Amino acid sequence: MPELIPYPFKRLARRLARELADGQGVYGLPRSAFFLGDARHDLSVRLHGRTVSTPLGPAAGPHTQ
Repeated sequence: MPELIPYPFKRLARRLARELADGQGVYGLPRSAFFLGDARHDLSVRLHGRTVSTPLGPAAGPHTQ
């Protein structure tokens, strides 16, 4: 079985910044698919004494793979 090797975070961050600057989207997801919030609904929550703008987001871990 091949060994899984994580892609370096620094390279992922550089790619993200470059793609956003070019206006094409991120990792193949077009800008038109970005969720930018909805002024009509406040989804923020307090978590560990800080305000989180939305409780939704990408998941990471064995259950997503």
